[in-house]
Amino acid sequence: MNNKTVILAISFLAGLIFFCTYQEWLIIYWNKPSYQTQTTPIIEKKNITLWREKDSNFIKESFQVLWSENQNANFKLLTTAWLAWLEDEQELSKKIMVESVLFSPSGYEIYTSFDHNPFEKNWSIHHKESFINALIKSYKEQGCTASSFYFLVHHERLEDIHLNFSEPWQVSNVQL
Repeated sequence: MNNKTVILAISFLAGLIFFCTYQEWLIIYWNKPSYQTQTTPIIEKKNITLWREKDSNFIKESFQVLWSENQNANFKLLTTAWLAWLEDEQELSKKIMVESVLFSPSGYEIYTSFDHNPFEKNWSIHHKESFINALIKSYKEQGCTASSFYFLVHHERLEDIHLNFSEPWQVSNVQL
């Protein structure tokens, strides 16, 4: 067989294959199709315990929420429920929304971002510390393994004239 004949035959077959795939008469899968079914995330009802301080004592209350496998979403839901409870108890005069709650990849740090400063202007240092400690205590009650807590407003460091939030709030500072 001549080299020209071999090249001509290969070119003809390549052209024929290209033409058939272009006309969708021949379908070629370059990647093997995946036959894995997507599983829906497991969501279950869970009783959570939330804490707040009143008259120098911690008060707890149980709430039922939908808990999923997404840890960030769960703790955002927990924080939202906690803030709603404080609002219902008239501990907060303004509505505070949680923008996000994120765990670091190591799981030892947690970042909680609010839509504005959660502290009232007339709150004492003790009241502000109690607010933070009650939130952390609520986190810990649900199995949060973080030891450092960052509090943010619009994903930037929370500014306060009494408390320093440039460093993380450590669990060792919290009375559990």
